[in-house]
Amino acid sequence: MAADLILHGGKVLTLDPAFRVAEAVAIAGDRVAAVGASAELLALAAPNTRRVDLRGRAVVPGLVDAHAHMDREGLKAVCPSLAGARSIDDVLQRIEALVEQAPPGEWIVTMPLGDPPSYFDVPANLREARFPTRQELDRVSPRHPVYIRAIWGYWRHTLPLVSIANSAALRLAGITRATAPPWDGVTIEKDAAGEPTGVFVEQTYVPLVELSLMAAAPRFT
Repeated sequence: MAADLILHGGKVLTLDPAFRVAEAVAIAGDRVAAVGASAELLALAAPNTRRVDLRGRAVVPGLVDAHAHMDREGLKAVCPSLAGARSIDDVLQRIEALVEQAPPGEWIVTMPLGDPPSYFDVPANLREARFPTRQELDRVSPRHPVYIRAIWGYWRHTLPLVSIANSAALRLAGITRATAPPWDGVTIEKDAAGEPTGVFVEQTYVPLVELSLMAAAPRFT
């Protein structure tokens, strides 16, 4: 059978039971016609067969994942990580370093507190066994809005979800002592004077705060 397309001269990851790596793959219509050595498969070429020299590049099968945590994995390259922080000072040092590199007024939005992939044991993994407050974040970022994202509860199936904002972020979001939670199960923590501490606590598996109260913060949705 003549092939319509032959990719040759590469590394074809077959993902068969033996996990073979071939040099070439031949396609006929919408089917894989053959996988093997380049010379063997090029022999299947017809005059109108398209030939693509991979020049050592890899080919992998198309993947369909119906339960992909694309936000958790993809955002690792977008939102800075706080993994490994073991105290509030550690967290503040990370934020301060990000502020020093950011243009004036730019949002600093990080991944959740804790260690990926499941972010367990927060805030118990911090020496102070509590979350930082907006006032503490303000010490290292008085002008840049800072938002430490909550996890998606389905990542670890443990509640609550907690996110933290500094004063600049609260101002941009329009959050004051008079702001009411948008839903039951969402708490805007307040200090003894009735002012927001910057800590949001959610008894829900979907982080509603970042989609509502903190919608001003850059996010992937």
